[in-house]
Amino acid sequence: MKKFYIKAEELIDKLPDAIPDEKKKLIKEKIFGDKELRKLMDGVDSHRPPRIFLIGRTGVGKSSLINALCGAYKAKVSDTRSCTDKADKYAIKDGDRVLMEIFDTRGIAESESLDKKISAEDLLIEQINEFSPDVAIFMLNCMHRDDINTDVEFLKKLTKDYEKRNSLRLPIVTVINKCDEMAPSRMKTPSEYPQKKLVLNDILAHEYNDKRKK
Repeated sequence: MKKFYIKAEELIDKLPDAIPDEKKKLIKEKIFGDKELRKLMDGVDSHRPPRIFLIGRTGVGKSSLINALCGAYKAKVSDTRSCTDKADKYAIKDGDRVLMEIFDTRGIAESESLDKKISAEDLLIEQINEFSPDVAIFMLNCMHRDDINTDVEFLKKLTKDYEKRNSLRLPIVTVINKCDEMAPSRMKTPSEYPQKKLVLNDILAHEYNDKRKK
């Protein structure tokens, strides 16, 4: 599209002589005089890949999601301890082309902060403003439901601060992970789930949506 836009003037000049010069000039004015179109074309070369901010408690599977998107073990994972002791940025690539950037963070409510002068949650707020994401992904472990209200309140604080600083609302997408661990956990694919497990999935989703609305 950008190449066609650049060549458009040359193509217009090569229109048959039967088309008056006044008409050719008018066509050029309509195309190159459109400020929105010019702004779009100027931004093609300077665009950046989408940025995603990943947030959630320790152990919900943030690093595993990054590895799945990268198609390689880029982020450390563990069943027994937190592996993300700082914020890390990962590039999801197709060859040399960067498709998106993901910012992985420490778990919400980590007991220890990295800097004694700032809490772990306040540091997270500073990081999200510095990264300037296009969307945040909030990950939940479907087996852990006790801290949802606390996490939602923190997300409200985070988005309110982000909107105040940037005059921009940050979209948040919620991902419920580890549903395969719900009883009976031996069944790993949704097509094998019994009706009872499907009902539990629906109940969990409705409870979470109700708490967010409140």
